[in-house]
Amino acid sequence: MNLVINKIKEKISKYSDIKIVDQKDNSITIRPTNIESFPITLIANFNKFSVYFKGWHQDFDKEEDALDCLAYGLSDDCRLQVISYGKVEYKWIVEYKEKGKWVQDSEVDIGLNSFWQKKKVAYYQNNIIKYEGSKK
Repeated sequence: MNLVINKIKEKISKYSDIKIVDQKDNSITIRPTNIESFPITLIANFNKFSVYFKGWHQDFDKEEDALDCLAYGLSDDCRLQVISYGKVEYKWIVEYKEKGKWVQDSEVDIGLNSFWQKKKVAYYQNNIIKYEGSKK
């Protein structure tokens, strides 16, 4: 099993709210704790790492940066805005808190949307841990 996956399992074992929904040799997915939270997946391929919050994702060259991003997604400092048209999600925006207000950090979109259908904006937050990494 991949060492980074073992590190994640060890760290999250301290939190009873965090449950693993899927685990393979090179990936792990943490399931949402409720309907207002989002799943987080980390994939480790050789010395490359990818972290996913629903449809949002970011690639990392350093393991510690990927682990920091995963912890950030579990924290009270991170929120995920999801925009959809009809039932199709097409844009995911990671936000962080600054002076009590949510600020957009980065976004991923699929570039296609059903703009003729009703637009919906939803917010998700895991809010499980206190984030102790570097601020965005």
